[in-house]
Amino acid sequence: LWHIVWSKAVAEAFSKGWDCRMSVAGAKQKAIERIDGRTVLFLTVCSCLVSFFTTDLIGHAIFTLWLLLILCYFGLYRQGVGCYLVYLAAVIGLYYESKYGISFPSPLLLSMIYKLILPAMPVYLLFRIPSGKLTASLRKLPFPSTAMLVLTVMLRFAPTVIHEFGEVREAM
Repeated sequence: LWHIVWSKAVAEAFSKGWDCRMSVAGAKQKAIERIDGRTVLFLTVCSCLVSFFTTDLIGHAIFTLWLLLILCYFGLYRQGVGCYLVYLAAVIGLYYESKYGISFPSPLLLSMIYKLILPAMPVYLLFRIPSGKLTASLRKLPFPSTAMLVLTVMLRFAPTVIHEFGEVREAM
């Protein structure tokens, strides 16, 4: 009798644990679906401004760390940590280049990575939003209808074009 009661309790605990893991993964996906596209677009614009107008390394690094935390909040740990590691490698490479005169890899390449990784992080989050939800939220912005039409067509057909390009590349 004890064995039957124990196995029922263990089976119930494992099933609840599985449901909890599934609900956490589902919650992260729902968090991406709940975010408004205008918010991510605003975050992207702010990232561009910070990246191109900030001359302070500390401020730039803090904003990049903040974007890493945002990506991790939405369950994009691997992408966020990868971007941050590339950012740190570029900063360390620029430091060694300026201190010791080592010019491999090119300082221009490292400075481009340093400047462009910051706007790339929220753009990745922007691409993770479903296209229908993104176009619906962008229609609420005060843009001319012709510009909005071009933007909507680009957002709706970009995934199809990317998929077809991949298929053609695989066929070659």
